[in-house]
Amino acid sequence: EVKGGQPVIADTRLEDNGASGIRASSSAPTIQDNILANNGSYAAFLQGSVPDSSAVITGNSGSDNSIDGIGYVGTLQNDINWPDNEDLPYVVDGKLAVDSSTTLTIEPGSVVKFGLDGDSDESKWLQVRGELVAEGTAQDSVVFTSIRDDAYGGDTNGDGSETSPSADDWDYIVFNGGSGSISHAVVRYGGEHKLIDYDGNTDDFDTGMIFVHDSAPTITNSRITDGLHAGIEVKGGQPVIEDNRVRQNGAQGLRLADAEGIVRSNVIRSNDVGVAISGDSTPTLGTSSAQGLNDIQNNGAYGVKNSSSQTIQAIGNYWGT
Repeated sequence: EVKGGQPVIADTRLEDNGASGIRASSSAPTIQDNILANNGSYAAFLQGSVPDSSAVITGNSGSDNSIDGIGYVGTLQNDINWPDNEDLPYVVDGKLAVDSSTTLTIEPGSVVKFGLDGDSDESKWLQVRGELVAEGTAQDSVVFTSIRDDAYGGDTNGDGSETSPSADDWDYIVFNGGSGSISHAVVRYGGEHKLIDYDGNTDDFDTGMIFVHDSAPTITNSRITDGLHAGIEVKGGQPVIEDNRVRQNGAQGLRLADAEGIVRSNVIRSNDVGVAISGDSTPTLGTSSAQGLNDIQNNGAYGVKNSSSQTIQAIGNYWGT
């Protein structure tokens, strides 16, 4: 176990330990080109960070750990990259915050899984107060999903086919005054009944898998599916939401409250409501000079439901036949 400092652990076999192969708290280790196998908990687990340095994790492989992944909780206080770590996805097993003036970059092909949600003390979420850059490619997506999802990153929780993923397995990614971009990503099986900030304060309302609060991230070319409530929720933000597939979410594809921003060229299908708009919202869903080009159809109750105080233009979208 590592507490403090910036140790280098490289080219080493770490096997058959009763707990995690590596456990680090309030430190910034370099963990590189190791084999992590047959350990009783995580392959590696990191808690907290130090303000003047970041952990470096690259080139590791592992198998037959109780959890075949690299666990993270706490607050990231310095810029950090998460590269594709082959068969060891990142696992957010609690509350993980990207501090203000800090950037978390998640590289193409990386898989981020979230531990299972429980009560407020067991919340599993990523809060962005600084910047999140999660930009995959058409060939290598960045993935955010449940620890039960074996389709990406393998059987991380080591239970074979005993469990399968479902909506509400984890909570959400929240831009809370932060910034950044999610592009060529897969986001699925999240959603929560309450929004809980890092200080433990709670707002009692259903929360989307991607929650934008007073922020303006760019969300493009991504698949956002199978959430408990909204796929994307915006409260007081101005995001750009473009070229995504937002499908099969339990409530809304998009929920916009007191929101601005651009919604363009998305496929929004098979949700209960395609786009729900409320409060003093003025999003752009298409005008005569810049058509929306959204495909909004096969949603259960409404394609677009406008309960806001504003008249919303939604010109040049496809509503089905």
